[in-house]
Amino acid sequence: MRTRVRSAAPAAARPHVSPASARRPATGESALAEHELLVVNLDIPSLVEQLLTRAPELRQLEAELQVRAAAPPGRVERLEQGAKALREAHEVCSQLQAHSPSTSSVVEELAKLRNGLLRSASALVGAGALPAQTLQPHRRVHGQRALARSVCGLVSVYLAHWEQVREHTSIQTAELEHALLLARRYSSLQDHSSTGTPLAAALRERQRLFTVLLRDYAELRRAAQLLHGREQANRRVPSLYGKRSQRAAAAR
Repeated sequence: MRTRVRSAAPAAARPHVSPASARRPATGESALAEHELLVVNLDIPSLVEQLLTRAPELRQLEAELQVRAAAPPGRVERLEQGAKALREAHEVCSQLQAHSPSTSSVVEELAKLRNGLLRSASALVGAGALPAQTLQPHRRVHGQRALARSVCGLVSVYLAHWEQVREHTSIQTAELEHALLLARRYSSLQDHSSTGTPLAAALRERQRLFTVLLRDYAELRRAAQLLHGREQANRRVPSLYGKRSQRAAAAR
């Protein structure tokens, strides 16, 4: 029996981004390589508020560094500009994410479909209607993209052996077609949110600004430690990671 599968539905339309939201804040730093970018693992609004609130104290420290250590001026001003640029980039990301299609329901349905297909295929192997080796590449999945590939692979196994298995399974060709379309839809949604889209560009810009901001703050902390010693410097320029940093220091 020859089964015809229709092509997947077109990808969702891109969310609109206003020119004001899409502009790239100027921070004056050089470009960063991909491996240099830090994971955004702090709450951005809280981080920005924390830095802007501390700015007056940091300016006082900067003045001391200029007098006693001939440190270059402008560090705190750069921190303030970077914090504001990061806040704007985070707002752009939030706006785009709010208009991006969610993949959670698709992933949940894909997982259920895969489990059903795999369970039925395993029964077919047990009945001798399907070669066992055809399932091996599709039994394990690591990550959501692998889930979609596994579903496509299982569908291809059914279709390739349809004449042998059709009388031994409750799976219908309509179910196979639905599973294939859903896997393709998920891949389309993933591509929409991960590469070549306004959201992908905004997320990378936020990550870049986050990296630059934390580097600038770390430089100020190091200068303060050289001038005042670690304990006093940590009081005046505390870690942005708070208790997490304290636990790591205690472990050492």
